[in-house]
Amino acid sequence: VDSPRVGRGLREHIAFSMPHRLVGAKGLNHRYRGLGLVPEFIRYGLTRGGSLATGPYEVGGFIKSSPEADRPDMQLYFSAHSKAAGPKYTTAKFPGFSVYGQLVQPTSEGSVLITSKDPDARLSISPNWLSTEHDRRGAVAMVKFLRTIVRQPAFAEHVGEELVPGAATQSDEAIVAAFLKGATSGLHAVATCAMGRDASSVVDNHLRVRGVEGLRIADCSVMPGLVSGNTNAPAMALGWRAADIILGAK
Repeated sequence: VDSPRVGRGLREHIAFSMPHRLVGAKGLNHRYRGLGLVPEFIRYGLTRGGSLATGPYEVGGFIKSSPEADRPDMQLYFSAHSKAAGPKYTTAKFPGFSVYGQLVQPTSEGSVLITSKDPDARLSISPNWLSTEHDRRGAVAMVKFLRTIVRQPAFAEHVGEELVPGAATQSDEAIVAAFLKGATSGLHAVATCAMGRDASSVVDNHLRVRGVEGLRIADCSVMPGLVSGNTNAPAMALGWRAADIILGAK
């Protein structure tokens, strides 16, 4: 079936991490690399506790970028570890911490498209991040808010150099450029097979692919928009609802 909206309308949380040097404390970097891992492996093996029993970010919260927002549009995290420079995810050799955030209500739309009839051919993936003024303002607001947090008295004595994007990055234009350079996927993509009432929508309200018999989609691609948070729970809810629909159709 020719369904032009398949792969279109991609919405995704865009994430940005701001690692810093940590002053006056060891942090967690040393526990995740080299010989520092040995006692952590032992502790986890014996007690299921320690650094290996936690997620990468121990503290989080949701905020609005402005009072006019109708729901939280930023998800923020904090951790007493920082990533080393380079493509591999290893911790830095010096004490560090990271503040990290995601824009959870972006308006930019991208695409995921096939490039060939060959199923092994590479996809054409274009997230198209920060392509709207709304999202560029959000990126700037998030970086400035994270900087405000680390300047609070409870943090200030432990805050060293801001490694990314760096103290020299101050103008809105420079922040947007740095954000795009260092951005990562939130792994919460939705809407490439969006559900809707209109005939051009990929699936209907029973998750059936329009124009194809016997095919339903039950994952986050059918969500027409993003939630202000992780997509794990919505994915499970879609699965449960799909099971109810299929059983009811028998």
